[in-house]
Amino acid sequence: MSSVAEIVRLQSAIQGRASRWMPVIVALQGAESMALEQLQRISVYRAPYTGNDARDKREATMGAFKNTFVETMPASRLVNHLFSGVGEGLDYFRAIFNNTHGGRDQTQFQPQYAPAPEVNAFRDIRNRFERTLAEVVHNLDLLKRAIGSETKVLPTDHVRNAFAVMLLSPILYPPSANPDADKMALAMEWHMWLFFLTYVLVEVQLDVSRERAHMTPLVDMTALFARMIQLLPAVAGMVRIPDQLRNLNQFRQDWEQGRINQHNLSVRGTLDLPLAVSFPPGVKKWMAASGGGSTEIAKNAQRYVSAYEARI
Repeated sequence: MSSVAEIVRLQSAIQGRASRWMPVIVALQGAESMALEQLQRISVYRAPYTGNDARDKREATMGAFKNTFVETMPASRLVNHLFSGVGEGLDYFRAIFNNTHGGRDQTQFQPQYAPAPEVNAFRDIRNRFERTLAEVVHNLDLLKRAIGSETKVLPTDHVRNAFAVMLLSPILYPPSANPDADKMALAMEWHMWLFFLTYVLVEVQLDVSRERAHMTPLVDMTALFARMIQLLPAVAGMVRIPDQLRNLNQFRQDWEQGRINQHNLSVRGTLDLPLAVSFPPGVKKWMAASGGGSTEIAKNAQRYVSAYEARI
């Protein structure tokens, strides 16, 4: 049966590994800041309207972030992914105590843990990470007290399964090296520009109407395309380059001559930021599971225990 000593070791391991995840989170935050800084330097509007595209850039960066993944984990839910096994394990232990003491009103163990809300930018992740870590440590303290003071015999297989599920938490498997923030910044910036292009297209199409009415066009794509051409060699091999953008000069010409519209523009995609993480097969399976898959893993988690305990 999982003892207080095992929970203590797990708690210590989570705190230690969390300190190794923090530089990764800081690097992601820094990369995003560098990408945003470059994004704000370039406006697609002519003077005196330069900078009026700030709202569209804000919408584009939010869309880009929602379609960014870190080690296949949605960036908006990164904190919950890192602590996912702990959360499931706490729920599992609560079910064990509920069963042992005849219902949900038992007071032996009622974890005070809730998943962190989704975030809209990497700059919001650090605070969520620190708060969630504090909640997890607090709830493991509650669990230690509950197990240490328990007078009834807990179902051994279920207790060890619950503990094994906690050992599947990705927080326990930090990257072996910190990511390159400069390279990630370039990839993030390219990804943001792709989402921003859709907003620019609307203004380009409005410019066609303005020119027909003998009005001065508002959009000037020169600086934007110069930056994208500059980025292209740096991001090659890091991000997916849409077919329409492989020849940026041709893309710009087609764009400005009206051959590209909202119906045939397909440059948006996803950005996957890989880290030097080697997740064990059980952890990968846990991260990918949903519904019945999670239940299956919980039922069969005992066979993972010895291997994962050795890693802690």
